[in-house]
Amino acid sequence: MRLKFGTFAANGWARGFLKHCRVAMKPLGDDAQSLEDAIKREAQSLFDERTELLPDRQGRMILAMCSLVLAAYRRLKERLGDPSKAFDNVRAAFEKTYATPMQWYFRAWLWMFRDPVGNLQGKSMAKQGQRMYGKSMKFADEKTGDSADMLVTHCAYNQFFVEHGEPALTLLICAWDRNWMDVIDQSSRPVRTERPSTISTGGECCRFRFIRDDGKSGKAVNDVVLVQLERVTRNEAE
Repeated sequence: MRLKFGTFAANGWARGFLKHCRVAMKPLGDDAQSLEDAIKREAQSLFDERTELLPDRQGRMILAMCSLVLAAYRRLKERLGDPSKAFDNVRAAFEKTYATPMQWYFRAWLWMFRDPVGNLQGKSMAKQGQRMYGKSMKFADEKTGDSADMLVTHCAYNQFFVEHGEPALTLLICAWDRNWMDVIDQSSRPVRTERPSTISTGGECCRFRFIRDDGKSGKAVNDVVLVQLERVTRNEAE
């Protein structure tokens, strides 16, 4: 079965995600293909249910990602009989999908600007986010002398998973951002990131903070998503 999500980008992402999912399914032997087919059928059904509600083409990518993540989690949980293992496998597959291009993008950005925070202060991250993600997401900016914050005030990913009874799956989407946040934090440039709140962890918004900091080396990571992921993993294991 070939997935049909309506755009080249969405279909390409789906192929990448399923490739990484096969790593988790490989030990299942002959059952792996039937499991993948089941994931595809459910994902396509979830996608088709909401296609007419999408406000723009960007929404197709968001809906495609959510549909595949939910379908993969449901079918792996059913097959493995372990919600924690299913969660971890889907999380690993999602984090690896398109991780390398994003990491290289931010390395190039850091190479181009000696003062990355200054660069962000001179532009609207909210407008950039709106162009990338479309009308189903909402953004805002907040800036101070040494920081620039991008706020997500409405998250279509979180809305999807809440409406389907699996709000914890939003954390898999959030965790993917560590791909670029870690690149920034580990660079030699005077900038570090913080994520003190997200909608998925009960906050009013998702706050991505970029802080100018010449002495960032050795500072602990401040990311509410990592804290919540530890709690979810521990609770599911219990």
